[in-house]
Amino acid sequence: GLNNFLGNEIVTPKYEYFEIIAPKYAVVGDKEHKNFYNFTENKLIDTYNFNEYIPVFYKNFYYRVKNEGKESYVDNNFNLILPFKYDAMNFHEEGIYSVSKDSKWGVIDSNDKILVPLQYKSISVSCGKIIAENSNSKFGILSIDNKVLVDFLYYNVMGYSEYFELYESNSFKTKKLDCSLKCIENCNN
Repeated sequence: GLNNFLGNEIVTPKYEYFEIIAPKYAVVGDKEHKNFYNFTENKLIDTYNFNEYIPVFYKNFYYRVKNEGKESYVDNNFNLILPFKYDAMNFHEEGIYSVSKDSKWGVIDSNDKILVPLQYKSISVSCGKIIAENSNSKFGILSIDNKVLVDFLYYNVMGYSEYFELYESNSFKTKKLDCSLKCIENCNN
């Protein structure tokens, strides 16, 4: 439970698990099922429950929550953004999510609309573009609306804030592209 400085009860001591996570919020529950609790309003947020949570700090404050092996995110008002249906999720600044189901990765928007089908071995996002690894373990670059921008010919593609490095075979020979995909280094490779 929780009492204020005057000794007044704010949260009834009936929970097995209790952790203050923000100035007016706590996580309450038992080992298996947890909920967020707004103790200034004395209100349990019980529209969903979860087993695990991880704070994520980006322009807004989010929590990644996991329930029975499926992940989702909660916004800074503790509203569930997407249903619990993906094995793994990663939020990206473009307002999109890379998601995994049955070991296949794809990309969705905040309305759960599939932008890039869940068919890739791995996915990352850089410069507003999707770096994907296909079933033949070759990397390429896609647009957010699933158009191939750089063919799947590379041993690896690394994305940085201002450029991409494309690795040929398993050597260290790289080609560097800026975010608009214009070659800026080792362009004859």
